Amino acid sequence: MTGTGNRPQTAEQLAEAIAALAGLDPAERARAARQLIEDAKAVLSGVRWDAIDELLTTRTYQQAADEVGVSVAAINAAITKRRAALAAAAPGGGAGARVASRRGRRKRSLAAT
Repeated sequence: MTGTGNRPQTAEQLAEAIAALAGLDPAERARAARQLIEDAKAVLSGVRWDAIDELLTTRTYQQAADEVGVSVAAINAAITKRRAALAAAAPGGGAGARVASRRGRRKRSLAAT
């Protein structure tokens, strides 16, 4: 967990790290919990936007926003920000093809409505 420098990157790893808190002494548990709060925000944010991305394969931005309970602008801003982060992290523009592919799906989704 935090003592080894390993930080949870997935929901499963986060759950394991939370379960491991019980075995720590109180001071270490307090330090580890503090870090896990930040880790949880990052992991759960990713889980949420992965789910929204998945919704967008079969729904319009408006439909997804209505189902999730946020504005279309929030969906658009978050997806744009996330795609930019993916593109920046991928050497050689690997995310570019993914973005183009999603745009095509979005157009097909809108055409179907």
